[in-house]
Amino acid sequence: MRQLTQIDAPQGGALVNSICAGCLWGVPHFRLIGCMVSDIMTVSVNQVKRQEGEKMTSQTVGAVSEQDMVLNRQINFLIMRKMWQDIRGRAKRGEAGKETIYHAFGMSRERYTRAINGEPVRFSQKELRDLMLKTGVNSDIFQGVTCFQFEAITRKDWEKLFVLRGENIQRARTFERNLYQQITKKDLDMVANPDLYRLAVYLRTSAPVTDFQLEESIREQMNWMDKNGIASLERCDPELLGDYLDALEKHIDMVRTLTHYRELKGKK
Repeated sequence: MRQLTQIDAPQGGALVNSICAGCLWGVPHFRLIGCMVSDIMTVSVNQVKRQEGEKMTSQTVGAVSEQDMVLNRQINFLIMRKMWQDIRGRAKRGEAGKETIYHAFGMSRERYTRAINGEPVRFSQKELRDLMLKTGVNSDIFQGVTCFQFEAITRKDWEKLFVLRGENIQRARTFERNLYQQITKKDLDMVANPDLYRLAVYLRTSAPVTDFQLEESIREQMNWMDKNGIASLERCDPELLGDYLDALEKHIDMVRTLTHYRELKGKK
């Protein structure tokens, strides 16, 4: 049975290709993604089924230099904050009751900003697990083991942006807007940026694409069934076994119905 302490997330589905090319970033773009999440999840559910149990093909921490991890975190935390502001909205100074990305991720604004500024930031295994369970985003994104990839934007471009942020914030903002304009539909495909999709789902629904805790419970139940055969069941009260059989049959019917529904949706 796969343990959640591996800190990995299952694959989602492909981002539909009907997003207009003229609003791929900024407020119009991410709000559009947010509005389309329900449809995207329907498209993706069959890929989730086919890829269940597969680990994401990200690099291990040992294969990535500390310098690369710092830049990866800068890229990831900047983009995640941009997505949050465009889908959830930017909290105005003094505005009460509006959740911020800092509160949602369980960290202070100062700590989040340190990640963007390239300063040392460390996460415990518990923090990484909690972030993954809450958002559905692979922990490698938070650690900086890997980063969001964009075809027309190079690491040199990102390096230049973060240098400018320390030298001239106005020039940095102009350069940042120019980078966002380079984003294309291909960059937002599930294959290219699966965690970008997962984050968009979380931002729109306040829930991860996959309920990892429920999946773990199901795996534990399957493991229990494998270990307890007819010899074990013979020691149970017959009336209890009858109730157990009724419960199993109800669940079998539900799972069969859901599986058939997903298969039909996948053929459309």
